[in-house]
Amino acid sequence: MNNAIKFTREGGRVSIDVKHMNNCYRENIDKNSMRQETLERKADKNMTLCIEVTDTGVGIKAESLEAIFDAYDQANKFTHRLYGGTGLGLSVCKSLVDLMGGYICVDSTVGVGTTFRVLLPLPTIDEEKYETWQDSHDLTMAEPSHERAGHILLVEDDTVNAIIARKALTNSGHTVTHVTDGQQAIEAFALFPKRYDVILMDHHMPILDGVQATIKLHELYDPQDLPPIIALTANAMDGEREKYLKVGMQDYCTKPFKKEQLNALVQYWLIQKQLSEEE
Repeated sequence: MNNAIKFTREGGRVSIDVKHMNNCYRENIDKNSMRQETLERKADKNMTLCIEVTDTGVGIKAESLEAIFDAYDQANKFTHRLYGGTGLGLSVCKSLVDLMGGYICVDSTVGVGTTFRVLLPLPTIDEEKYETWQDSHDLTMAEPSHERAGHILLVEDDTVNAIIARKALTNSGHTVTHVTDGQQAIEAFALFPKRYDVILMDHHMPILDGVQATIKLHELYDPQDLPPIIALTANAMDGEREKYLKVGMQDYCTKPFKKEQLNALVQYWLIQKQLSEEE
C-alpha cells in the first residue's frame, strides 16, 4: 500500500480489496514444467484470504518484474533518487508471505498501473472462541508517560513508519512536526530554529537524504544551536553509528523500532539537551 501511494501521482487512484476465497490457484513455474498449486480450505478449518492492492501509478517495466522481490532491488537508480527507499520492502513482504505459507505476485503495465496480489491460507476461529480470546487479552493502551515532553521534528518519507513514530511520540506527550525529505527538514528548521528539541532523521529519502541534510544543517548553523539529531535507519551493520556520528548526528535508531525503544532514545536526548542548557 505504501508503494502504491508513493508511485501514484496526484489525481490517481489506489484501492485495496480484501476477500475470502474458497479456492485460490497460483501458477508455479519451475525448470521442467508448469503446474498449478491450490491453496485449499481444509475441513472448513482454513480459509484463503486474497488481498489486492491496485494503483494507477507509473507501472513497472516487464524486465524489472522478475527481480522485484529481490532484496535491495529497485526498478532503476532514478526511482531511488526520486522516491527514496532501500529496496527492502517487497523482499520483506515476500518473506513474510512465504513464512505464512502464502503466495505473492504482481501484474503491471508501464503508464497504466500495478496490482499486487497476496494469497494467505489462514485458520478460522468461531465467534465464541474469538470472544473468549478477546476477554483474555487486554487490548487497552497504557497511560502515556509525560515525564519530559518535547517538540520533535520527524523527517521520514515512509508513510507507515511516520504514522508509527508519530503515534508513539504523541502518546508519550510530545508534539510532532512531520516532513518527508531532508530539504523540507532544513526549511522547517530555518523557520523556527528554537522550536525543536530533537530531530529524528531518516537516512534514505528523496530530494535530500538524512546524511546530506545533517551535513547541510551543520554548515548553516553552529552545532551548539542544533538540537540532537537521531538517525532512523534500516542499516544495522557494524560501524553505522560511527558513520552517523561523523556527520554530526548524536545517535541512531534501527528500523523497525519498538515504540519503547524510540521513546527511551528521545527521552535520553531530551535530558542531555536540558543538562547542556543548564551548564
